[in-house]
Amino acid sequence: ECTSTAKKLLATMNIMLRGLPFIYQGQEIGMTNCIRNDISEYDDISTKDQYQVAIDAGCSREEALRCCYENSRDNARTPMQWTDDENAGFTDGTPWLAMNPNYRQINVREQEARTDSVLVYYRRLVHLRKADAYRETFTYGIFEPAYQEMADVFAYYRVSGESGQRILVAANFGTDAVSLTLAYPCRQVLLSNLKAESVVETACEKANALTLESCEVAVIELTGMCRSVSSARAVFAGLAIAIPSIKTRHIVRPSTSISILDLFAFVCVIILSPCLDFWGIFCIKRDFTSQIVALSCQFTIKRSASASVPNMKYFAPIAFME
Repeated sequence: ECTSTAKKLLATMNIMLRGLPFIYQGQEIGMTNCIRNDISEYDDISTKDQYQVAIDAGCSREEALRCCYENSRDNARTPMQWTDDENAGFTDGTPWLAMNPNYRQINVREQEARTDSVLVYYRRLVHLRKADAYRETFTYGIFEPAYQEMADVFAYYRVSGESGQRILVAANFGTDAVSLTLAYPCRQVLLSNLKAESVVETACEKANALTLESCEVAVIELTGMCRSVSSARAVFAGLAIAIPSIKTRHIVRPSTSISILDLFAFVCVIILSPCLDFWGIFCIKRDFTSQIVALSCQFTIKRSASASVPNMKYFAPIAFME
């Protein structure tokens, strides 16, 4: 349906994409196609040709006009609807195309007075894209498709190659509500076309999921680290591995046999933990969390019978930066 909510959804999905967005006259207030009663009311020669082709093919006059209503280029050429005055405040003379009759309901003056209007929402969209905190990500960040298995969902990440900032843009084009499990923790809900951002943010934090009603879209800043890696960090943060020492003859060794690959991965996660954005991406491609956690549990501190109780200075807790 051509509702304000649907118009905001389409605007969000377009303007948050990579590339230079264009806003054609009238989009920012949600102007619609114009219903014409006769082909003579159209100016576009291509539309007139297509109308005649439809008539020659056996379509009725009403069917041919319906096709013009849906496809004519003149739909995007009607004068801008500024007010609900005569000729929508566009001119005191005669416009080159007849005004869309709905200008009394859809116009700039009316929408400037409402905080929930399409015009105000467009302004918020443009402000968000140009904001210093997100400009680099929205302008130069990569486009990464998301939730492609969901039939009625169009979603993608915008990811900064410089800072690693990750933003999810997700929309529900279906008629039923959908729930999207978040692969990354929610840091902040930047925009929503249906609910207050604080309401969406609270729901995401409680359920670790984003619920979208029909025609709802949300723009969410994420932490940039997948939850599988965050879980691994939580496990590692509680561990302490003894530093090999000749004095105490303590060593760290696996209690069961492990592969070289597992050991290498375990060491890499520890070393690269301050910049685990790379591992966050890696863990999405491969369910690595269970391997890392299992590996950490296999390691035990072995002490020879003659060794004394080690001094705590020989232990190094594994700390991770968020």
